[in-house]
Amino acid sequence: EAYEGMGDALLRLERDDEAAAAYERAVKTDAYRPGPFMGLAVLHARAQRYPQALDAYEQARRLGGAQVEPVVEMCALYHETGKLSRAMGCLQDVLARDPDNPRGRTLLEQVQKMAASRRPA
Repeated sequence: EAYEGMGDALLRLERDDEAAAAYERAVKTDAYRPGPFMGLAVLHARAQRYPQALDAYEQARRLGGAQVEPVVEMCALYHETGKLSRAMGCLQDVLARDPDNPRGRTLLEQVQKMAASRRPA
C-alpha cells in the first residue's frame, strides 16, 4: 500500500518516472492489488503506449478493480486504438453498472457511429 500511495502522489505531481518505479515496486511486493496496475495504465496512456496501457487496465480489472471511471478509460483506449467490438462490449458493461455515466454514454454513441460507418453498404 505504501508504494502504491507513493505512486499515486507522484502521478498527481506528474513525476511519471518516479511514479512508475513506485508502482512497479508495489507490483513486485504484491501482484494481486489492482491499484498499481491502474496507476501504470494511466502512465502508459499518458505516454501514448496504448497496448501497455490496455494490458495494465485489463490486469487491474481481472484483479478486482471495481471503480467505473478507470474502466471507462480502458473503453476509451479500445475506441482510440480502433478495437470497436472490444470498446462496445466494455461500454455496455460500464452502462450496465452505471446507466447514467455521461462519458460512457457519449463514447458508446461514438463507437456505434464508427462501427456503422465501417459496415459495407
